[in-house]
Amino acid sequence: TTQHDFTGSAMLEIQFYKDLKLTTNVGLQYVGANNAELTNWFYGDAAGIGRIARTQVNYFGVTANQILSYQKTIDKHNIDAFVAHESSVYNVSQMYGQKSNLADPYGLEWSNAVVYGYMESATSGYSLESYFGQARYNYDEKYFIHGTLRGDGSSRFEKGHRWGLFGSIGAAWLISNEDFLQGSDIVKNLKLKASWGVLGNQSLLDSDGYDDFYPTKSHFIVSNVNGEPAYTFTKVGNPDLTWEHSNIFNTGVEFDITKYLSGEIEYYYKQTDHLLFTRA
Repeated sequence: TTQHDFTGSAMLEIQFYKDLKLTTNVGLQYVGANNAELTNWFYGDAAGIGRIARTQVNYFGVTANQILSYQKTIDKHNIDAFVAHESSVYNVSQMYGQKSNLADPYGLEWSNAVVYGYMESATSGYSLESYFGQARYNYDEKYFIHGTLRGDGSSRFEKGHRWGLFGSIGAAWLISNEDFLQGSDIVKNLKLKASWGVLGNQSLLDSDGYDDFYPTKSHFIVSNVNGEPAYTFTKVGNPDLTWEHSNIFNTGVEFDITKYLSGEIEYYYKQTDHLLFTRA
């Protein structure tokens, strides 16, 4: 097996002034693998003929984002926020085949064999476009609030169903930073927190456990019947599929009592709608 890997990234940062900056990142990955297998022609089920099987797989992925961020402290008020855009593209292509009846019992090239067994190829991929932002505020490191909002568009879904809107909001109170607990030898840390949000999921596995990039499309196998193409359906697509939504609520308390006891108590609730799954 021969494999070539390349991973690269680049970043550009522009500081407009002290509190505002723009950051651009680009990352890419390429993997190319070539595998050749020779079935011995001296003995076994290929005795006297020999077989060659070859596989070529290429993977390419690129992600680029642009982030405009702002950070400011005014007296006891602390603010930081950003807005961003990100694009991702992934592509996988593969070819595989087999030939038999070798001229040279040790040759690994297809031109060394004369009888075709099979030869197949496939290409798949998807893209994702995202716009998102986040804002956080705290007063005197005691009271905290944050929020996020994002929109994602996936090529896995049909037009009219590709975009999903998601977000979250949360708040916390760091009670141990209040004046009435400053210097306490008993309560070292005490924090109340709560958050609610909606998360999205676009991933769906096929019946073989592989990521399905085309869940809305019907899949079929093309075969040869007396020299004519024949079609065998393996999956019926659903063009109405869209993003899976999970509503999540979380609340709890964190504490450190003296130096001997620390812990966290939480309540968590999750409800998922538009669940993505493969139907048998």
